[in-house]
Amino acid sequence: MDSDTLSPAETKDIHDEYEIRVREDSIEQRKKKLNQQILSCKRSLTFIACCVGIMFMGFLTYTTMDVEKLKKEQSVKVEASSNDTEAGESTKEAEPKKFKLGQSQQGDYWKYVPKKIKRTDKITGDFGTSKSAGSGQEYILLYITVQNITNKTQTTDFTFDPQPVLLSGKQEYKYDWDAAYNMKESERFKQNEDVAPEGTESGWLLFKIPTGKKGFKLKIEDFVWSLGM
Repeated sequence: MDSDTLSPAETKDIHDEYEIRVREDSIEQRKKKLNQQILSCKRSLTFIACCVGIMFMGFLTYTTMDVEKLKKEQSVKVEASSNDTEAGESTKEAEPKKFKLGQSQQGDYWKYVPKKIKRTDKITGDFGTSKSAGSGQEYILLYITVQNITNKTQTTDFTFDPQPVLLSGKQEYKYDWDAAYNMKESERFKQNEDVAPEGTESGWLLFKIPTGKKGFKLKIEDFVWSLGM
């Protein structure tokens, strides 16, 4: 037998060794691939964990901001409520003082002095004509003097800015201009009269009210007079 020729046993050994190497290479490649997959999974898990962490931190931050916002809103509401209470107390303290007939009070343009009050069921005009208040109604007449306290001529306008109002309990009665024009001109409070500085204008204000009312008060601007009837 030629020395360069392999025996079947040697050939088989070489073949087996080759297959072993191929298998080892294959196993090694599989290990590498598996390691790569494991590494890839670790990276994915790390990425997911980071995302979850970021989302959780964002949620936590957002929740904290909401809580802080809620606290601030509640604080503002409490402060507003406190201010309203203080404002209410201030309003109570700022209620107008009550004065009596004959006592004067000064507004922005006029000094007011209500002097007399009376009631009647009819009024008489310049030509002897009379006007009745009507069934279940009567007139309240209030004599008042106003003085111009500015340094300019002022015009009386008792559509008065603000109007004089007669109070009885919770009811308010405004000056009755239509009925007032049925009074004698010399008696009624004159409208649209120019009054020089320190000058005065006087006359009767007329209010028509339901019969039997009492406990009257007069309100002009922020002033209230108890009229004693």
